[in-house]
Amino acid sequence: MTTTDRARRSNGYGNYRHQADACHAYQVAKRKGIPEKQIILFMYDDIAHSKENPIPGKVFNEPDGKDVYHGCKASYTGKDVSAAKFLAVLTGDKKTAKGPVLRSSKRDNVFIYYADHGAPGLIAMPEDEEPVYAKDLNNALVAMKKKDMYNRLVFYLEACESGSMFKGILAEDTKVYATTAANEKESSFGTYCDEDAVVNGCVEIRSRIDGVEVDATSERAVNFDFHTGQRYKPPHVPRRPLLGLLARGRRLGLEPARVAGETDG
Repeated sequence: MTTTDRARRSNGYGNYRHQADACHAYQVAKRKGIPEKQIILFMYDDIAHSKENPIPGKVFNEPDGKDVYHGCKASYTGKDVSAAKFLAVLTGDKKTAKGPVLRSSKRDNVFIYYADHGAPGLIAMPEDEEPVYAKDLNNALVAMKKKDMYNRLVFYLEACESGSMFKGILAEDTKVYATTAANEKESSFGTYCDEDAVVNGCVEIRSRIDGVEVDATSERAVNFDFHTGQRYKPPHVPRRPLLGLLARGRRLGLEPARVAGETDG
């Protein structure tokens, strides 16, 4: 695949916000009572101890916030963060993944959070890795449904043109609830991009839904209906605990900011 300015596959501290949001989602999942053994995290893990990090060993996803890196345990790091392994984890293919995979059943609810760069029909993976294509992702979701791997599946996707991963593709009978940070034609944006801040660069991606700006990894978002823009009562807790799956890659360099204080997601 030929990479372009809109479809970057990358690495490094310049994309701090992606891993910061992934670790924040991990912390929210734990606070909501999901056991760590039921959370599978993909994260390149190259920013906390980067020589560019002014606060070594710590990662933040909002100004004056808490360190979200402490206790954030990745199951897949470095070169193991790949499209093939991500899709294998979703479908329970332990032979391909060579690590923990979803072992869920039709009694379980599954949550997937993915933050990265994107372009029409794909979401990015690290340097030298093939991206996740819309067709392959949706085939994996169909396979999960056929294998009775969930009761309900919620997918939060934060990337540019992220709507293209589902629009006109997602099968209605999969019972997948997908929400994206952008439609199939627009960029999503990082925020808290203050050049004078101690942590220089964007530390978070924010989703916009009908003019409402929402951090999709926040505790508020857990009880936020992205279709109606209203808060809602969470569904009845199933007999078995919720299974969480968080996906991450690493990215290279920030694209030019289009809005003051923001940059493409």
